[in-house]
Amino acid sequence: KDAYAKAIRCFNKAIAEEPNETLGYECKASILLSLKMYDEALELYNKVVGLDEDNDLAYYCLGLISGLKQEYEKGNNLLQQQQNRRYTEKASSLYELIV
Repeated sequence: KDAYAKAIRCFNKAIAEEPNETLGYECKASILLSLKMYDEALELYNKVVGLDEDNDLAYYCLGLISGLKQEYEKGNNLLQQQQNRRYTEKASSLYELIV
């Protein structure tokens, strides 16, 4: 656990120095997920999505945590939201190719 605490401190420092970069949040959230600190990890993955809405890993982890917390409907809604967003992106790109 000391290694986890040290890593979290390092990522806190990285986040403080570059708060608009997702990597620090993702790494810290991954550690918290490993420690089963689901609520804290959810908060960070939501921050990642806020900074980078194309971050599929963050959406995956949000869904995973929802499942681990037995919040299946919430996890399903996240999946649907991500699929709809991806479908809209692809349809828009295809339209641009055609037009």
